[in-house]
Amino acid sequence: MRAGSLNRADRPLWYDIYEAFPPRLEPRFDRPVKIVPVMPIFYPEDTVRARFQREFGEPQSSGDLLVERWLALRRSSPETASEQLYEAAVDALRAEGVPLGLEALRAQREATAAPTRPAATAADTAKTAPPMAMRIAELFMEAPPSTEARENPAAGDEKPPADR
Repeated sequence: MRAGSLNRADRPLWYDIYEAFPPRLEPRFDRPVKIVPVMPIFYPEDTVRARFQREFGEPQSSGDLLVERWLALRRSSPETASEQLYEAAVDALRAEGVPLGLEALRAQREATAAPTRPAATAADTAKTAPPMAMRIAELFMEAPPSTEARENPAAGDEKPPADR
């Protein structure tokens, strides 16, 4: 923009932000990179959720139930190994009848599937359909001529007198 190759109106959006909030240090390619240790962002239940996804697949709701059960078991016996808690949580959910994995997918599909009905006949449709105010044939009919045009056929041909 200083050289005049770009109009002020055509400047990119980031330019105003960069102008308002310039960096403390000039961004340069040869500046040494500060090495910062990455903080661990995994929670203990993330490993349980990952194992559930590996073993059972998609259904999120049953995975959440499993994690809740695993956390409850972990609170009640913190010295027990995570693997044993996982197996106990899976067994407890199965004992309660919660479908896991493919079982959950089947249960979801069955719950959302619409019940099948026999095909409706024309008589059934006529009984349930609201009465139409106009028939389709009436849409394409020409409008009847007005009463004035029927009484005086030449009335429509007349032109108003021109002002002289």
